[in-house]
Amino acid sequence: AIFLIMGARQSRKPLLDSYLQEHIQSHHRATINSAVSMVSTMLIIITNSFMGAIVDYSLNLALALLGVFGITFNLISRPEA
Repeated sequence: AIFLIMGARQSRKPLLDSYLQEHIQSHHRATINSAVSMVSTMLIIITNSFMGAIVDYSLNLALALLGVFGITFNLISRPEA
């Protein structure tokens, strides 16, 4: 499951990077890329901590929540082409 999650995350990275490159002025690009990276890392830390606590309770519940959150996030964060 971990490899699938990381693979899904990495498969979206080129799309997000190209979207950001097209829509952000060059003199702001490094700052925006750093901010995106920082927010992404913070979300991973929070999610991993939260999911670790849920896995201690129920693995099936944790996997179901990951699926729901993953699908929801993909539907919400779809970049406009």
